[in-house]
Amino acid sequence: MDDSNVDIYSLDAYNLENDEFILDFDSSCNSQISYNNAMHQIIQQQSSPNILIPWRPFKRLNDLHKTFQQTILNQFSCLPCSNCGYLLYPDKAKWIQYSEELSYQFEIAFPRSKLPLHPFPPARIAVCSICKSNPNRIFPSYLIPIPPEIQAIPLSKRKYLSPIYLHSSMGRTPGVNPFNQYHSIVGTMNYSKNIRSFTLYSGMLGAFLESSDIINNNNHWFHPTLIQGSNWLKDNNPYLKSFNMHLENQEQNINSPFPIATHFEEENIPIIRSGEIVVPSNDFDVEIHDEDAHFSRLMAGFARTDNNLSLPISLNDPNLEALLFPDLYPDGKGTYQDLVNQGLISNVKVETYGKYIKERIGGKDPRFRLHHIWPAWSYLQLEKYRNHQNNQRIFRQNQISQLHGPPHASDLIQKSLYNNNKLIVNEQITTTLPTFIRTGDSYFHEKEHHVNAMINNYGLPQLFITLTMSENKWKHLKNILLRTDNHDTLPTNRPFHCTHHFIHRLRSMKNNLWKDPELTNWGKILHFFERIEFQNRGAAHIHGCLWTTKSINNMIKDNVIRADLPDSEKEPELYKLVKTHQIHTCDLRCGGPAAPGEVCKKGFPRPYSEYTYEDPNSSRFIYKCTKEQDRWIVPYHAPTLFIWNAHMNLQYVTTRGFARYMTKYIAKREPTHIFNIQEDDKYRQHIQGRRLGTMELMFLILGETICNSSVKVQYLVTDPPSTRQKSVLPISLLKVSNETPFYPDSIEKYFNRPENEEFDLLLYQEYFESYNISPSKLTTSKEVYRDKLGNYVVKRRTKIITRIRHLRLIDGELYFYQQLLLRLKPRSEEELKGYFSTYREHFLNKFPEVYHNECILYKKKHQEEINNFNDQFIELTHAFLENLMGLTNTQFKEIIGSISMCR
Repeated sequence: MDDSNVDIYSLDAYNLENDEFILDFDSSCNSQISYNNAMHQIIQQQSSPNILIPWRPFKRLNDLHKTFQQTILNQFSCLPCSNCGYLLYPDKAKWIQYSEELSYQFEIAFPRSKLPLHPFPPARIAVCSICKSNPNRIFPSYLIPIPPEIQAIPLSKRKYLSPIYLHSSMGRTPGVNPFNQYHSIVGTMNYSKNIRSFTLYSGMLGAFLESSDIINNNNHWFHPTLIQGSNWLKDNNPYLKSFNMHLENQEQNINSPFPIATHFEEENIPIIRSGEIVVPSNDFDVEIHDEDAHFSRLMAGFARTDNNLSLPISLNDPNLEALLFPDLYPDGKGTYQDLVNQGLISNVKVETYGKYIKERIGGKDPRFRLHHIWPAWSYLQLEKYRNHQNNQRIFRQNQISQLHGPPHASDLIQKSLYNNNKLIVNEQITTTLPTFIRTGDSYFHEKEHHVNAMINNYGLPQLFITLTMSENKWKHLKNILLRTDNHDTLPTNRPFHCTHHFIHRLRSMKNNLWKDPELTNWGKILHFFERIEFQNRGAAHIHGCLWTTKSINNMIKDNVIRADLPDSEKEPELYKLVKTHQIHTCDLRCGGPAAPGEVCKKGFPRPYSEYTYEDPNSSRFIYKCTKEQDRWIVPYHAPTLFIWNAHMNLQYVTTRGFARYMTKYIAKREPTHIFNIQEDDKYRQHIQGRRLGTMELMFLILGETICNSSVKVQYLVTDPPSTRQKSVLPISLLKVSNETPFYPDSIEKYFNRPENEEFDLLLYQEYFESYNISPSKLTTSKEVYRDKLGNYVVKRRTKIITRIRHLRLIDGELYFYQQLLLRLKPRSEEELKGYFSTYREHFLNKFPEVYHNECILYKKKHQEEINNFNDQFIELTHAFLENLMGLTNTQFKEIIGSISMCR
């Protein structure tokens, strides 16, 4: 075999597990709940301190550390798919038989690169899982090399090759329209006929963040290499020939082609890095899902010609990507639109736009992941497509609709305003749920409910952990950056490889360390919830809570969590790690350094203690601290610190109070700022938004989870028919003859559960926690049931958690309907009301004692709120009087005088 163009990749015999860190819940989980809660009792002070045995990594842990250092941490996405060129980790590659007679796409596109071949016979080549399952799929085409004339232009200057000037919809308000050009365009060229939607929502969703210093430099755009680059494009790029742009000298006044955001106040703000963007943090108005605000009917901005003509360009223009990034597509070929056109010609379904972005970012050709703008623009374009489209329509039930009966399919169908031959769901009597940018405020609010549901079901977790990225100290990451792409070793400039390394490092530690109770000494992990957060410097860190089989009492006895400076002679490995990563240094962020006798916001210096115990006053643990150096040590887990090799923080979870703090911390929303936005020659001020850094952006583009959990949490509706929302069938399934033009909700599915004694005994929440209900047939060896709606019902291997809306007595009929639904086992709405006129009457008849107890509890809680308010008022009054007594007569007269003047 001629292997002149074949590269034999050496794969270490050590194989990582491919599965996610999802641990099965033990079959004894029900009895474990009470066990977990019992383990959170206050630890009584011990008569003698625990004896601390010096920590040294035993053989298995040492071997694992050696494997990490020599194998695992050296791995990166280096193995290209022989078909599409997507870069793979060696252990994630799939292998197919190699044939000398075939020409492979990768070797045609990269004749100087060798084809990846398996090191052991028979001869096999690497492909990604998608190409293996569908070898004839249409994937993003390989591009021509970037010509030297464009290669010579600095990355930050290449955006000025584009003739497009994009706008931003961020911060626009009704009634304020700085774009007078829009009025003459509304309703033309298939643009929106609704002037409000057109002016409010045209443009990209966000803006690119820059420093005011750069904006204030009038000639910052010019670079001599731009002249040769633009001349080359005029001669070779079919799209730019018609624009005939002239970039001749720095005297030309050229604005940025992309909308720019600057901080309204630039004091005490995180460092601004290239590629950062500003995005809305709040939910979008539901009207963005109407056909007037569909992305295909909105403008992206304007295209300028050499004679200064402004031509409107649509968000859905097939040439937009090629016109915006001629440096990436020098000949104008290879965009997503080309992929779509190829699929139409071949009558083959192509991949989604999100997958296209991921493949471009992770391909053999590094031009996309190194670009300063394309990744962020692509993400914002994807979010525009995702939000500005016709989502699931909701019909809101009300008393009037109940009196006149539910609508028929014919009531829900109307003709489109833009195409008489097209039918849509009636937008006048339906609405949609609000949508938002992923990782917006609503996203984290839902995750907060998720964590609370887990705590309510499983009890308090035992451990709360934080792991921080040490991108500037990890030598393996530095070596990877040095060997790849443009060899830039500054992590903030290389978010793709930094993101991959962080994820690979974390998953490998979970699979190889945390799954092994003998190595961790905290038992088996029953459940977990984790959230990736991005610090001011843009690096990722992780917060998580762990439910373990080992009790906190036993972990304290075994010194699982330590907060001391190890002995440099007896514990040399741990001493070095703690000195490097675990010493707290007070600064402005924690309000320190603290005054003598005081502590900073983070609780440093810590109090002395001969042992670890729970402090009943603070609801937190006081960790063993016997010497001055220990007072500044952040609590850690020795095996995790040994493998992770970066700052960490591990705490025992004590009470519901600490759990509430932990939940808020895990699911806290990203901070917002006030920005000014400039687009072309337009300017808007005081716009609220949040920053989105390049590493967070890379997580979202690659499809990595920001929040992850070992268990699914499903929300169940509990509203009565008069107020319950109904999901309308899509127009493709909505026929005039439809008697019920809605999807069945969870209550209807419960009423229509299979006719079987086993299902007769199940309560509402139990049914969905124990069974998977699917409209399509499931492949399983378990018994499959059919419900009355035709759904397939299969028992789950592991129960999920359900959550419901929190209601109280003061919510009236909503509360009583919910209680009847949860306590009875009905099969119809009639059973919930019975022969009573209200749900309240039925509930009082069925559960009089429950109602009596609820009334007592409500009155008690109400009185506690009143007492708490009175105590706060008295405390404030006493504080005011004490301050008043300290005033001199002169100061008192001045205060009285100022009050009189105000009156």
